[in-house]
Amino acid sequence: MTATVRLLTDEAPGVAVLTLADEVDVTEEERVRRLLTTVLDAAPESIVVDLTRLTFTDATGINALAVLAGRAGPLGMPVTLAGCPAGIDRLLRMLDLRDRFRYSATLADALTDAGTDAGTRAPSTRSCSSS
Repeated sequence: MTATVRLLTDEAPGVAVLTLADEVDVTEEERVRRLLTTVLDAAPESIVVDLTRLTFTDATGINALAVLAGRAGPLGMPVTLAGCPAGIDRLLRMLDLRDRFRYSATLADALTDAGTDAGTRAPSTRSCSSS
């Protein structure tokens, strides 16, 4: 798994970006948990999860997204999934978790939205894989 966390100061101040790429599976569970804690401890205005390069996830990745949204929501931090693969969209729908997130087709769109209205819009109803 390739994963990074960065707090933006110029592009979209107050936005934390968590990038998950390649494969996220049970062998990465502890690392993913630490990354989620890092994002939440930074107390950003909003969180963008960049999934544009994610090729596979098992229940570990879905659980991580659910935990992130569950902890960020009560703190007033909206979570946007950028470039969400169709398979993850299907799982979120089946698990009735889809309404916990905002959705953007690209990372650039997510940063624009998050930077201009962090915490002020209702979640989008677009599907993860749509534009």
